[in-house]
Amino acid sequence: MVDSQCVWIALVAAFAVAFGADAGAQRQPASEVPVVVDYVNLPSTLEDAVSRADVIVRARVSDPQVRTRTPGGSAVPNVVVVNTVFKLDVIDLLKRREGTPDPKEVMREGGELVTDKGARRFVEDAFPMFDTNEEYLLFLFWNDYLGTYQPAFGPDAAFRITPEGLLKGLGHGPLAKRESGRGALEVGDRIRQRAALPQPEKRQ
Repeated sequence: MVDSQCVWIALVAAFAVAFGADAGAQRQPASEVPVVVDYVNLPSTLEDAVSRADVIVRARVSDPQVRTRTPGGSAVPNVVVVNTVFKLDVIDLLKRREGTPDPKEVMREGGELVTDKGARRFVEDAFPMFDTNEEYLLFLFWNDYLGTYQPAFGPDAAFRITPEGLLKGLGHGPLAKRESGRGALEVGDRIRQRAALPQPEKRQ
């Protein structure tokens, strides 16, 4: 799928492989399957990130729910895409592009799929899953096709907010390196000021 702000390709290994036939697998730890997502055009500055995100929120994530779907037109039989959707308890709405819905949830690639034949945990490379009931600063884009918000730049779109009120980037790109360690309130003020300026048209 091509997003207007970044191109990302999810390559999920072993989706077409049947789950283990041994019923005893239920008692075994979930096996891990890598989900490789290639994010390009990462933002290098906070100003760039603000201009490209549809929504920016400081929010507490909760109530993770695994959802599965079968991509339309897939040439590979038995392909199932596993996602985890988190509820967003918004603390501060720093930006919302006109015409986008209220941010009530965010969807992540991967998650743990449990069946009567065992469990598999689909893990996105270098993007740890959100910790439930923790606060995050999130740069999101609205996915029209799926009808939900997703991180706009992969792990570089997410910062955990520590109990001391500091940002800890989940990514390793320029934005994460620049803003990690800064105060969440200070960065929030900068985001709000930048978002108040005229915004460029969303690229198609």
